Amino acid sequence: MRTDEPAGDEGSKGQPGLRADQRGAAPDSPHSPRIPAESLFESILGGFAYHEILFRDGVPFDFRYLFVNTNFERLTGLTGVVGRTITEVLPVLRETDQDLYQIYFRVAQTGVPERFERYVAAMRQWFVISVFSTDPGHFAVLFDNITRQKKIDLTQTFLATTVHSPEAPFLRATARFLSEILGMAYVCIDQIEGDGRIALTLANWAFEGFEDSLTYPLAGTPCGRAVADGFFSLVSGVKAAFPDDPLLRDLPVESYVGILLQSHTGDPLGVIAALGTTPLDDPATAEALLRLVAVRAGAELERLKTEAALFEKTMLLTQSNAELEQFAYVASHDLQTPLRNIILYSQLIEAHNRGRLDAETDEFIDFIVHNGKQMTRLIADLLDYSRINRKKTPLVPLPADEAVRQALINLRMEIDGSDAEIQLAPLPVVLAEYTQLVSLFQNLISNALKYRVPDRRLRIVVTAVRTDSDPWTVSVEDNGVGIEPQYFDKIFHIFQRLFPNDQIEGTGIGLALCRKIIQRFGGRIWVESIPGCGSKFCFTLQDGRAGRPS
Repeated sequence: MRTDEPAGDEGSKGQPGLRADQRGAAPDSPHSPRIPAESLFESILGGFAYHEILFRDGVPFDFRYLFVNTNFERLTGLTGVVGRTITEVLPVLRETDQDLYQIYFRVAQTGVPERFERYVAAMRQWFVISVFSTDPGHFAVLFDNITRQKKIDLTQTFLATTVHSPEAPFLRATARFLSEILGMAYVCIDQIEGDGRIALTLANWAFEGFEDSLTYPLAGTPCGRAVADGFFSLVSGVKAAFPDDPLLRDLPVESYVGILLQSHTGDPLGVIAALGTTPLDDPATAEALLRLVAVRAGAELERLKTEAALFEKTMLLTQSNAELEQFAYVASHDLQTPLRNIILYSQLIEAHNRGRLDAETDEFIDFIVHNGKQMTRLIADLLDYSRINRKKTPLVPLPADEAVRQALINLRMEIDGSDAEIQLAPLPVVLAEYTQLVSLFQNLISNALKYRVPDRRLRIVVTAVRTDSDPWTVSVEDNGVGIEPQYFDKIFHIFQRLFPNDQIEGTGIGLALCRKIIQRFGGRIWVESIPGCGSKFCFTLQDGRAGRPS
């Protein structure tokens, strides 16, 4: 290890090399050593500085600039440093970057070069630095300012790793990040409202904390200029440039940079704005960072706008459906009494005048009674349909076997009249509501009874299967007439029938009712069918037991 003796209480020892007398070198003085290869260092693209160590009582405590090349000032922003100590040039460096002193002192004393990358807090910039020593008590620094690339890298990492969540909204995280990376005290991300003349602040980071959102007119503001031009910046004097902006009047700001946020189709959505309390030191880097962030922030704004529109439509649809269900319930309920009276009095006319009316009149009365009963069934089905979501009974574990047995009891006459063969496999315990589960099975089995092939004995099979990752899949399969593939979805819509009423009676509500019941149970329903061979209606139900059944 090399050691150096102090020349005096606050001096340096040794006068090595050719004494500097060119631009950037210290004037003739006892502290003016010869600078090695000065012309070479003046011509390099990076920054170069040559220093001497200052000692106090034999201990290094500071260093003085002896030579800097032209690029030193360009890369650091520091001027007039030759002949001055670092403490004179950057007084805060000793507090913010104390370890830099130790690195420089160590290289000057040992002669072992070091290379590193670091953020110099006193200058708020990133550098890659090489330190070496050719003379005792002296060291040289070769460096490059990598602040722009480092900030771009950090911004890309932030965008790649930051995800949106209700607890940590992306726009708020972005506002805070931009304040730190740009070194600007105030950052807001605003959404353009209405006809484009108003902005609503969605994320508002100001002086180390979030502030409440606000609405403001864009006219006469720097944000309005950013929206109009796509990008706008002012190195200084923003308050003077926009004297009518009420938001700027009370803010201690000097600089501004802002960028328009757009949708994927180019529609204006919002603006990112940053204001600094000091002049903007690197407008080009600020613009580059904002342009990077604007792509993701624009997509985020578009997502929020789409979600808000979807939520509004969903609420309107929910309200409309509720009103329709209420109307169907009230209308169906209120129609029953007059319809019953029509049927009753038609039958009374028929009974009172039996044998006294001609055949054509009897046929008219039969027509009224028949269609009245059909309307009664339709109203009853409508009432059942409207009650599905009105019924607030919680879902509970139920044996599906019991619901099927009750459905078969309810359909006993139809089953006996069709001579159908019904096979029931063991069924699971599922989460359901009993009355609706019975109605589900009853409608599906009733459909099989209606749509059978006349010269073929009807067979109905009810089974249930389950895989590791799925809920129970229950199926009701028959060997009836089957369904064409183009009708697989249509049959689950209300009032959609495949056969006219004079061929097979029905209301066109049964399968729509089944789908609504399954939706309430949190499952799905579909049909598999081959025309002429039969149909298989499948639906999923959640397991009603805590663990998987054996």
